[in-house]
Amino acid sequence: MYLELVKKYLKSLRLISQSTSGEWVLIFGTQIAIMSCLFTKHWISFLVLLLLLARLMCYRSLLLVVKVGLAVGICVVMMMINREELTDFSTKIEQSQQSGQESSLIVTIDPIDLKTDGDYWTAIGSLVDITDFVEGRQSSASKRQNFSGSRVKLSDNHAWTGPKNQVVRLKVTGNWQDFETKTNFAGFDAKSYYYSKKMTHVFKISDVSHIEVVQQSEDWTVSLQNMRLSFFSHLEKIPFDRSLQLMMSLLFGQQQTIDSSLKQTITGLGLLAFFALSGEHLTILSHFLRKLAYRLNISRETTASLIFLILLCYCYLANWPVSIVRAFLAYSLKASRLMTDSIDGLGCSGVVIVCVNPYVVLDVSFQLSFALATTTFILAKVLAGNRLRTIVTRNLLVMLVATMILSYYFFEVNLLANLWSYLMASFFAFILVPYFLLLMGYGLRPIILESESLIGLMFKGYDLVLTVVGTIMELILNQLFLLLEVLNEWRFAKIVVGRLPAVVQMIAIIALLVFLKIVIKSTQLNEKGIQKRTIGPHTIKGIHNLVVTRITKYRIVLVIMLMIIGACLSYNWWNAKASVVMIDVSQGDSLLMFDRRKRWVTLIDTGGKYNFFDKTVDEQFPYYSVVPAIKSEGIQRIDQLILTHWDLDHVGNAKTILKEFRVKELLYVPTTKSGDEKSNQLAREILETANRYHTRVKSVQIGNSYEGNALHYSIIGPLREYDSKNESSIIVYAKFAQMSWLMMGDAEEKAEKSIMTTYPNLPVDVLKVGHHGSKSSTQEAFANWASPKISLISVEKNNRYGHPNKEVLERLLRISELVLKTSEDGAVRVDTYPNQQSVLEVVKEKSNAND
Repeated sequence: MYLELVKKYLKSLRLISQSTSGEWVLIFGTQIAIMSCLFTKHWISFLVLLLLLARLMCYRSLLLVVKVGLAVGICVVMMMINREELTDFSTKIEQSQQSGQESSLIVTIDPIDLKTDGDYWTAIGSLVDITDFVEGRQSSASKRQNFSGSRVKLSDNHAWTGPKNQVVRLKVTGNWQDFETKTNFAGFDAKSYYYSKKMTHVFKISDVSHIEVVQQSEDWTVSLQNMRLSFFSHLEKIPFDRSLQLMMSLLFGQQQTIDSSLKQTITGLGLLAFFALSGEHLTILSHFLRKLAYRLNISRETTASLIFLILLCYCYLANWPVSIVRAFLAYSLKASRLMTDSIDGLGCSGVVIVCVNPYVVLDVSFQLSFALATTTFILAKVLAGNRLRTIVTRNLLVMLVATMILSYYFFEVNLLANLWSYLMASFFAFILVPYFLLLMGYGLRPIILESESLIGLMFKGYDLVLTVVGTIMELILNQLFLLLEVLNEWRFAKIVVGRLPAVVQMIAIIALLVFLKIVIKSTQLNEKGIQKRTIGPHTIKGIHNLVVTRITKYRIVLVIMLMIIGACLSYNWWNAKASVVMIDVSQGDSLLMFDRRKRWVTLIDTGGKYNFFDKTVDEQFPYYSVVPAIKSEGIQRIDQLILTHWDLDHVGNAKTILKEFRVKELLYVPTTKSGDEKSNQLAREILETANRYHTRVKSVQIGNSYEGNALHYSIIGPLREYDSKNESSIIVYAKFAQMSWLMMGDAEEKAEKSIMTTYPNLPVDVLKVGHHGSKSSTQEAFANWASPKISLISVEKNNRYGHPNKEVLERLLRISELVLKTSEDGAVRVDTYPNQQSVLEVVKEKSNAND
C-alpha cells in the first residue's frame, strides 16, 4: 500500500514538473530577478526582469505563469517572514545598545562553526535566550519575544577553553556591536554579507561564565551533530598534514584548515571556485561510485539508491553548501525521473533553494555555482562530443562566463585559470578521490585494530598500505603546493580589469549573451545544415553557398561581440579619469595617485598591521585592504612606490605590493641611527624583495618629480637628516584637480618648521595630516601657515594611541572647511575628468546612500 502511495506521489510530481526544455530555467531566472529587485533595487535588476517577463509572455502558457507566480510568492512570503524576524531582533539589540548596559546570552555552538586563532575565537551560534541588564534588573526577552534559534555572530579576545568535538552551550556576557560597512571603494562589506546570512550584529564577549556539553537526549539533532564531529575528530588524527588539509578543504569545505598563503595562491590562480566546494566535486564522486558499483556487479536501481543516501550524508558532512545542494537536488530529480532534462533539473533545484532561503541570491558562491553550471549544461548539450576542439571551445566559453563574475568580485582574471582547473579536476578525479577514500578509513583504526579477527589482521595490512601511500602522497602534495606558488608568480597570465561601472557591466553581459547565442546557432548550422529546399536549378550548390554565407556572418558577429567584451573589460585602462585615493588601511597610511588612462601610477606608503598574536607582520592584511583597493581601479603596474619612512604602519604591506604588482621604481629614505632593529630588518626584507622582482631601487632626493597630464608632484622633504624616523619622512607636494596637495607622512614639529622656512609662500589646498593627527605634528604655527581647505587624516577607529589628538582635531576644524578621517568616513577619493570637473567622494557617505 505504501509503495502505491509513493508511486502516486511521484506521478503527481512528474505532472507538475512536466515542461518544455528551458521553462524551469526561465522560472528560476524570473525568481532571481525579482529577488534582486527587492534586495538591491538596482536598475540592471529591473531591466533584466522586464526582459524575462517579455520572454515569459512569448510562451503563452497559463501553467507557466502559475508556476512563476507560485515560486515568486513563496520567496516573497519567506523573505517577509525573515525580514520581520530580523527587524524585531535588530530593534531589541538597538535598545540594548542604547541602555549602555551589558547583555547576557545563552547560545549553542556547533564546533564546526568555531574558528580559533591563538588568543582569539569567533563562532556562529544558535540563540537559546537573551537577557538585558537594564537599571540593575534582568528582563528576559524570550518572555516578550521568542528569538530562540536566531543565528548570532560571537567574538572573543580570549583563548577558547571548551571542547572542540562536541556541541556546547555557553552563557556569555558582553555588548552588541554593528558589523562594519565597507571602508574602501569596492571593498568587503561585512554588514551586507552577514545580513545575507540573517545576522545583523556581532556580540563582543567580555566574559564566559558557563560552558556545558549539550546532551543528546535534549535534542535529536545533537546526536547527528556529534556523529559528524566524531567523524571529523577521527580524521584529524591522520598523521599526514598536507593530505588532511586538502581533504578537509576539497571534500568538506573547511577552508580554515588551509594556511593563508596557500589561499592567496589559489585565488591568484583562479582556482577559488574549484577549492571551494562545487557541484563538480559531487559529479566526480557520484561518477566514481557508479564505476565502483558496476565493477562490483550491483544493479542500477540499488546503485542509484545507495548513491542518493551517500550524497545525502555527504551534504550533511559538508554542512549544506549551496553548490553541493544544487548538484544533489539536480541529481535526485534526474535519478527519480522527475526531470529528464539536465538544464530543467538545474533550474528546478535553483527554484527550491531560493524558496527555502531567498537571501541566498546575495551569496557569491550561489551566483558563481549556478552561472557556471547553467553555461556548462547548455554547452554540453549544444557542443556535444569528445573531440579536442569541442572540449577546448566549451572550456573557453565557460571561462569567459567565469571571467565576467570573478572580475566583478576579485578585479582580476587569470588567463590560464581554465587550464589549471582542468588539470586539478583530472588530478582530483583519478588520484585524490581514491586516496581520500583510503584516508577516511583511518577513523576506524581504533576499533578494528583491537580485534584479533581476520578483519583486524587485514586492517593491519591496510595500515601499512596507508603509511606507504600517505608518505608518497605527502611528498607529491608538498611539491604540488610549491609548483602552485611558482605558477602564481606568472604575471603575464594575470589581467587586472578592476570594478566596472554598471552600464559597462550591462553592455558586457548583453554582448556575452549574444556571443553564446551565436556560438549555439553556428554549431547547429554546422551539424544539421539547412533543410533541403529548391534554390534555383543548382540546389546543392545554392545550399552550400547559403551555409557558407551564414557561417561567415556568424563569425563576423562573434568577432564584434568579442571586441565589445574586450573593450568593456579594459574600460579602466582607457578611462580618462585621473584620481587621488586615500586608502583606508586601519592605523596606517597609504595614498594612491594615477594620471589619465593610468599613464603614471604612484603609491605613497602601503600601510601595515602588526599581528599581536605571534608578534609578526600580518601578511594577510594587505589582501583585505590596499591590494583590492588598487586592483579595483584596474591597476596592475605601479610606476613609483614611495616609502616615506620605515615604520610598519607605513611599509608593512610593501612586500605584498611588490609581489602583486609590477613596480618599476621604489623611492625610500635611508634608515636613521635611531631606527629600531625591527624597522631596519623590515627595510632589508623589503629591499631584498624589490631586487627579487627586478624593481629599480633609489634613495630619495629633493626634486624627484613627475610631470603628467592631470598629475604633477615633486619631493620637497626631508630637507636634512634627522635622528627620528618620523622627522625623516618623505614629504610630497602635488598639483591635482586644480588644487595643491601636501602629503606629510609622519613628519613632526622639526620637519614642519623646515618646510615653513624653506617654502614660506607654498599654497596648500589639501593637507594630508602628518602622523595620523598626533600631538607631535600639525602644530599651531604649521596649521596656520598651511591653512588647508581640506584636511585628510588616515587613522583607525578607537585606536590605542588616541589619534587624532583632540587639540589637533579642533585646530583643523577651525582652519579647514572640511576634515575627513578614514575612521569615520572610510576611504576618500578625488576624481578629475578631461572637462576639468572634479568630484570628491567618501566611502561611508556612499554606502549610507545605498542603504
